[in-house]
Amino acid sequence: MAPVSSPANSNFNRPSSSQGTKPSPAGVQGGAPAAPPQPAPSATPGPANCHLADSFQTDNLRTQILKQAENNPSVYGALAGGVDNMLKAMHVGISACSFDTVMDNIAQVKAGKMSQSTAHFNEAGTFAQDAFQSFANGKYGQGAVEAIGVGLNSVMGVGVLGVEAVSSVLRDPVAAVKAPGEALANGANYVAKESVNIEMWLRSMARPKP
Repeated sequence: MAPVSSPANSNFNRPSSSQGTKPSPAGVQGGAPAAPPQPAPSATPGPANCHLADSFQTDNLRTQILKQAENNPSVYGALAGGVDNMLKAMHVGISACSFDTVMDNIAQVKAGKMSQSTAHFNEAGTFAQDAFQSFANGKYGQGAVEAIGVGLNSVMGVGVLGVEAVSSVLRDPVAAVKAPGEALANGANYVAKESVNIEMWLRSMARPKP
């Protein structure tokens, strides 16, 4: 039987080469240092532009809108929930920005912090930005639906604005001036903003290609 080496004669703590190179710590390979671990990418990353609809998120976002409408009942919430349910069945996408607008509108109208006409004008404004981005990125079907949304919400906003004005006159003359004025100001701001965006887009399309 071969004699058992004593710790003193063992190679356990000896350098691995004659040049005196120290061994690597346990579990670490020699050579270049390992790169730090990278975070795993998201399974369904959203688009960088929040005004572009993401088909991967359509069902999730529209389901949340339906729940928001159910939890915050109002005339506006019923309208928004009904249209959302129809568009969900048709698999029509919705952008992250429009989702945020609708969710906030429903909550604010229910809480009495936003008039229904203002909510419709808010929707019209964000849908206008969605349509602009969809057309600019070649998503013509999506852009057409969003453009229809702009028209419908603009008409609804004007109609509801008239009802609110009559109701305000009957309740409080001061509110008759304040509430419609706020809604019209919001609508005018959106129109002015989108007019600038559309003008810039038309100029870029008219510019000769290099």
